[in-house]
This record gives sequence, structure tokens and C-alpha cells, in this order.
Amino acid sequence: MSDRRQWLAKVLTITAMIGTLAVLSVGCGNKTASSAARARTSEPRALTAVYIKTAPVMDGRQDEVWSKGVPVTLNLKGDAAVEPKQVTVRALYTDTEIFLLASYRDSTPLKLNRGWRYEGGRWVRGSYDDTLAFLWNMNDSIKDFNERGFNVVNAKPGVNDDVYDFKIIRTNEADEAAFAAQQGDLWSWCMVPEYYFRAGDFVFRAEPKIAGRTREITVQHDYRPNKAPWFKNEKTVNGIVLPKYMLKPGLTDTPWPYEDEVVEITDSTVFRDGDTAPAMIMKRDVKWGGSKDDVSAKATWTVENGWLVEFSRVLNTGWPDDVKFNAADREVRYTFGTIVRDGGNGYAYGEPVSLLFAGNK
Repeated sequence: MSDRRQWLAKVLTITAMIGTLAVLSVGCGNKTASSAARARTSEPRALTAVYIKTAPVMDGRQDEVWSKGVPVTLNLKGDAAVEPKQVTVRALYTDTEIFLLASYRDSTPLKLNRGWRYEGGRWVRGSYDDTLAFLWNMNDSIKDFNERGFNVVNAKPGVNDDVYDFKIIRTNEADEAAFAAQQGDLWSWCMVPEYYFRAGDFVFRAEPKIAGRTREITVQHDYRPNKAPWFKNEKTVNGIVLPKYMLKPGLTDTPWPYEDEVVEITDSTVFRDGDTAPAMIMKRDVKWGGSKDDVSAKATWTVENGWLVEFSRVLNTGWPDDVKFNAADREVRYTFGTIVRDGGNGYAYGEPVSLLFAGNK
């Protein structure tokens, strides 16, 4: 082979090698970028809890201290009639407590929870009230919740159902122990606590195993029924459910009056269309006890801002059915999902969010 041919052969070989390396390099780059994109897509939104020395006043208003919180706006998807399409969340914490502030638009606040109303000569029930709740994935035990949020819940409440009527129904032959180990911590605020200043702290866990019964993970709403601070205002007469009590004359209408503010209904002929009766009756100075009373919440509504809802809880309650926060560990993510009930319009659900504690003490 001549020198010229040898030289051309070398040039072609080197060119081919460079081309091959370039292709391999581009291929690896695409693969890495694609993997990173997939990772970013699957990660929940991040919410930073900012350290403060003095706790905000729990009054359902946005104190100046909340300006330190970094707002994260979440999209809501659900029933078409639900008005709020987004909810904005902020998080703060002190040495002992964590605080969440949620805000969302709602031009028609519903303050009566399943209240009784007399219409056409009979008693009828109203719809459920406005509610906001956060479901925390305890120890990342709820399968795929961190990526899909409430989409993993395969039985959601209907428009006329209570907010606590969502569940995960076992639909396959997955490991029984793993299924039963899924557990969440549900923080719930509804209109009623605006009147007696408390929120619900409920357990989301598997129902007891019963032979022949489909396994379900449900909200354990009344898991301390003997210590319930309220009872339903109802009685059954000839198969028809009716209110048992009405407000004492002269008292201002309220969704959940106390026992000493009501009297038993003895004469139904005194009612006229438009008259109301409460859905629930409160017991004074009675609490659930245990972890049910750990979460506090307060909210306000204005025409300009809609709902502002404040939650507070100590970082570590010590109860096994509560999510435990370790503010000193900056790497741990605490994932939660949001559910909004817009009165009788139904429900909407927010994308999952992972909360991290900022290291700015």
C-alpha cells in the first residue's frame, strides 16, 4: 500500500472512531438526562419548613411571621363543580412545634355540617361543610403515595359522602403483611372547629382482618367512640330519621351547640319551612383523649382571600399513630397529600408534597 493510501486509511479509521465515540457520548448524555427527568417527575413537590423562634398566633389569620414561610402552590383535581383549583401551603416550625398555613379560594363558604332543615312539612339533611385535610404517609408505608398521592386511593368519597369515606381496597394478591402495614396520619379541619377550636387527628390504617371480607385501609374516624366530645342529633320514628333536639329559644343558630343549649323536640307542629336544627350536639370540656387531640386548627374566611387555615402540632407526640418529625435531620422527607371538600360540590385532591426542615436555626 502506498504512503498516501496508508494515510487515508488512518484518517478514515480515526474519523470512524471519533464518530463512534461521539454517538456513544450523546447516547449516554441522553440516557442520563432522561433518567434525571424521570426522577424529577416522580419526586413530589418540596415544601420547606422554616425555623422561627416565636410561634404564630393560632387564629386563622396570616400573621407577619408567615412571611418567612416559602409558599408552594398545588393544583387540585377532582369533581368538576369544586370551586378551588389550587391551594397554597406554607410551613414553619419552632423547637417544639410545626405549623402549616393553607389558603384557597372559595366564594361560597358552607358553615353547616349536615344541618337539619324543615322543608315541605318534613325534615331534610343539608350537605357536608367545607373541609381541608392533609394525609401524611407514615414511614413511606403507603405504596406509591409519594409519587401518586391520592391517586393510590381506589375508593374515594362521592359528592354526598363524608370526607373520611376514602379507602384503599385490596385488589390483588400482594403480600398481606405489606398491605396491612400501610398507615397514614390524617389532619382534618372543617367548619365546626371554628366554633369549638379543635381539629381532627385520625388514623388511616387497615381494618381488622375478617375471614371472607375484602381487606381495606380506611380512616379510623371514631376509634375512641366512648370518649367522643359530640353525638348526633337524631332519632328514628317509624323508620324515619328525625332531629331529636332543637336550640333553646333565644339562642343564636350554630352548627354544633352544647348539651345545655338544646331541648328535646316534643311538638313537631311548631316548625315552619326554613326552620333549622343542629346536626351534632357538643359535650362541654370533653375531648377524645390520646392522639385524637394532638392537632389544633383555626380558620377564617374573607371575600378577598377565601379560606385561611392554620394547623399546629408538636413535632413528636410520642403516639405510634402520629407522624414523628425530626427537625434536626435535614435529609428526611415527610410526604403528604391534600384533600379539599367544597361543601356539596364534592372533592378535589392536591399533588403529593414532601416537607423538609430548613437548617437555618
